[in-house]
Amino acid sequence: MEYRYPVLANVLKSIAVDWSEENVTYQLQRLTSDEMRKLRELFNTAEMIEDNRGKFNPFGDDDYWKDAV
Repeated sequence: MEYRYPVLANVLKSIAVDWSEENVTYQLQRLTSDEMRKLRELFNTAEMIEDNRGKFNPFGDDDYWKDAV
């Protein structure tokens, strides 16, 4: 079974449009604990990618890094 996170998707879209502290706080408060966990996973992956730029790509294709910059 594949889970979908429509509220998380809407929260991220809203934050992308309005980065104000009030909007970010409001949007994040809308998330369930499961959605917050998925958001943490997303940020952990982003952090790992950032930490590995210019190094071995743990996700496979080394050409990925030039497209990601």
